Amino acid sequence: MDDGVAFTFFVKDPQELLYLCGFMHWPMSAPTGEPPVPDLSTWVETVKYCSRNDKMVQINFDDTISIFYNAWWGDELKFFQVNWLTG
Repeated sequence: MDDGVAFTFFVKDPQELLYLCGFMHWPMSAPTGEPPVPDLSTWVETVKYCSRNDKMVQINFDDTISIFYNAWWGDELKFFQVNWLTG
């Protein structure tokens, strides 16, 4: 789902467990990391393309850094810092 502020989707880990995942369309603070955070719209398009074409997406995130987001449908989601995403 994409509400224009956050992009949420389901992913499976190598053991086939399903997780709700997502990220904001823009960083919450100045981009950091090596390399710095890219244009996040490319991440959205990467996930959409891979989903539509049954391709794998690799996501590296830091589960010690998180923010909460109140989705338009009423759920509170916990997002972790995404370091990189590739498809």
